Amino acid sequence: MDIDNGWVSIEVIAGFNRIKEMTDDIKLILDSLKHSDTIEVEGDKLRRRTTWKKWIAYRKVAPYGIKVVRSNSHQLRNVKQRQRN
Repeated sequence: MDIDNGWVSIEVIAGFNRIKEMTDDIKLILDSLKHSDTIEVEGDKLRRRTTWKKWIAYRKVAPYGIKVVRSNSHQLRNVKQRQRN
């Protein structure tokens, strides 16, 4: 998944219960979405065509190892950043 650019793997979408009730054929799902005015398909990934940036959570590392996550709904939350050794 390329979350920073809004892309979601078709495997994630195919795992939704309502999709599984209709089909388990990933090629069929991708082919069906290729002609959508709403969904953009690139390989085995998809995203909302025009407003995908609206759904991205922005991440910024602040001093003292705290990661501030800001979504487009303007909700803030602090997440302690894991220190890598």
